[in-house]
Amino acid sequence: MKVLFAAAAAAGLLAASPTFAQGFGQETYLNVGYTSFALDQVRGQDVSNADFDLGTVTGRFGSKLNTNFGLEAELAVGVQDKEASLGATTITSKLNYEAAAFAVGYLPVTTRTELFARVGVGLIEIESEVTPSTGDASGGGSQTLFGLGVGVQHFFGGVNGIRADYTRYTGEERGADADALGISYVRRF
Repeated sequence: MKVLFAAAAAAGLLAASPTFAQGFGQETYLNVGYTSFALDQVRGQDVSNADFDLGTVTGRFGSKLNTNFGLEAELAVGVQDKEASLGATTITSKLNYEAAAFAVGYLPVTTRTELFARVGVGLIEIESEVTPSTGDASGGGSQTLFGLGVGVQHFFGGVNGIRADYTRYTGEERGADADALGISYVRRF
């Protein structure tokens, strides 16, 4: 159901984007793809060695204000939950959403390929349940994240392209750090 909702929202944004694009900068773009969030800790438990990845469908809407600078908004909806056992403890987590805004710097490599770096802030909501042998503990809630990332995008001629990116998120609370790897389709207007 989440995948259907995310796909419908992305299709609606794609259809409406040319109208929005008229009021923004030099180039406006929309991208939709898959992002894997690798968590370092869940509710105080170190999961960095447990391959603890939560998958999302991610959408971004951005505008390049000039050749080298732009802004983008990001929204991710969780589609892949994770359960892992660490000794006698079982951890189950799901990412409900992540929403962020970024300032983006671009470095054109060719007329079709560009590197980028981005810095931003946002919110993330993850629900977790830790089941030790002596009882259950669960929790969740949203918290502020700070993100710093890099990536590359390549256009296949005109307006269609592909983007690969890595972002390191640091949470306001201890143990809320995550690495995000994503790949997405890009459409520019």
